Amino acid sequence: MKLVLATHNQHKLKEFKAILKRIILERNLSNDLSILDSIVSAEDLRIEEVVESEFSFADNSSLKAQTVYKTTKLPTVADDSGLIVKILGAAPGILSARWSGKHGNDKTNIDLLLSQLSDIPFEGRSAYFTCFMTLIKSAENDNCDVKTVEGQCQGFINDKPMGQGGFGYDPIFMPEAYFGNYQNSPTQGRSLADLPNSFKNLHSHRAKAVEQLFDDIYKILKK
Repeated sequence: MKLVLATHNQHKLKEFKAILKRIILERNLSNDLSILDSIVSAEDLRIEEVVESEFSFADNSSLKAQTVYKTTKLPTVADDSGLIVKILGAAPGILSARWSGKHGNDKTNIDLLLSQLSDIPFEGRSAYFTCFMTLIKSAENDNCDVKTVEGQCQGFINDKPMGQGGFGYDPIFMPEAYFGNYQNSPTQGRSLADLPNSFKNLHSHRAKAVEQLFDDIYKILKK
C-alpha cells in the first residue's frame, strides 16, 4: 500500500526514507527494502501545499496529515519541526522556516539567528530541534485515527556555519550526541551539516519521531 509524506520538501522525503531504511536494516528486514518505493510525497501527487495556520508544532502536524489524508484517502505521515533556542524564549519555534520573513530561505534565517545571538557565549546557546510527527492510518466518517509523537535532538548553536550537507539550521547546530556538553570548545564539535548522513539518520529529531511510528508504518507498507 502507498504511504504519503505530506511535504513538498524533497530533502524531507529523502531523509524520511533513509531513516526507515536504517531501521529496516537494523531489524534484519533487508528483504523488505522495496517497500520504501511505496512512499510518495504530496508534491509527487501534485497536492497543494497545506498552509501551517495553527499555533503549535503538534497542531500543524495534525492539520497537514488530516488535510492530505482527506484528499488522497491514503495513509499519511506529516511533521512539523523547528529549532528551539532557550535563551530566545523558545524562538524561532514554529516560525523556524520563515524566521527572516522569507519562507525556506536557509541563509537569511541563519544569518538573522546568528546576529541575535552574537553577544551570547557558547554555554548560553543551548537549543534543540523538535519534530512532531503525525500518522493517519484510516478514517471513519471523516474522523481520522490520529497518532502524534515527538522527537528531539539536543545541542548548541555555533557562532558560524560549518559543513556543506543538511538543510535548514543544520550548518549551525552542534548536536550534543556528537561532542558532549558545552564545556567542550565548539571548534571540537561538528555541526549536523558537517556530519555524515548516517549520524543524522540515527540521532536527529526526525529520526527519533520515525522510530516511534516505525511499527505502524511498516505494517502499512507491507499490506
